[in-house]
Amino acid sequence: MVGEPHSFDVRVSAGTGTDTYEWRYPAYESRVEISADAAHDAGIRVAQAGPAEVRDSLLLYGVIIPDPRRVLSVNARFPGVVREVRGNLGERVSSGQTLALVESNESLQTYPVPAPIGGVIIERSVNPGETVSDQTLFTVADLSSVQAELAVFRRDLGKVRLGQRVRVRVDDGSIEGEGAIGFISPVGSGASQSVQLRVSLDNRDGRWQPGIFVTGEVEIATREVPVAVARSALQNYRDFDVVFANVGHFYEPRMLELGTVDREHAEVKAGIAAGESYVVANSFLIKAEIGKAGAGHDH
Repeated sequence: MVGEPHSFDVRVSAGTGTDTYEWRYPAYESRVEISADAAHDAGIRVAQAGPAEVRDSLLLYGVIIPDPRRVLSVNARFPGVVREVRGNLGERVSSGQTLALVESNESLQTYPVPAPIGGVIIERSVNPGETVSDQTLFTVADLSSVQAELAVFRRDLGKVRLGQRVRVRVDDGSIEGEGAIGFISPVGSGASQSVQLRVSLDNRDGRWQPGIFVTGEVEIATREVPVAVARSALQNYRDFDVVFANVGHFYEPRMLELGTVDREHAEVKAGIAAGESYVVANSFLIKAEIGKAGAGHDH
């Protein structure tokens, strides 16, 4: 079986008696020609496939939670009756800000209930007129730092350790961040047969909202591979992962068999050899040119 793309320098020989005939012609599928000047003006850049260091990773799933070290409960100092509530659910408060006023049963004096830290009120369980003693009135969370709580199954537990770097992202890729594993639970879940680990994330810009689902990519090892291409050069063409090889002024897709793909490189097991040139920047322009030229065939 001949692999894709079906591009050849064809040589046909035939003979009748003492006469011999030969024809030579190119039969290139999905190939386009672009002059050096046009390629330069379009920002098309090439690189050579070759050795690279790739990072093997473990993909985990989880959710954003408040940092437990930055979540505090607010209680009344003395039993009494709530005369006024000034803090509301979702409100941002500063440290020392009055959240409620309580009239003490013993002194009949009204005293303020302050916020212990600056942050956001994530729970409110009190209303004016209620009698309170030692129950929680508010919960305040400092969300300037949050945690990604990720589940790792027991079969993969030996691959993770404290301090490993983790790339955390939401499913659509609109929010990404990086942190290190700071906690691995010593107790597993019997229901899911998994163990929770946590990664702290800077959230001073408020982009990480507790409750949203995330994935975490844990870097578990690095290794040198003999042939790799830039991940940014990969394109999908006819349901294949391809790069566009560059030979002189010509460009054509090379269908790849890939190994490990990390954030920067893709390991190539077949499809392009070390030392061959391929388009590393603006490869989508080559794909568009091939499409416009109608260079192809029906299968």
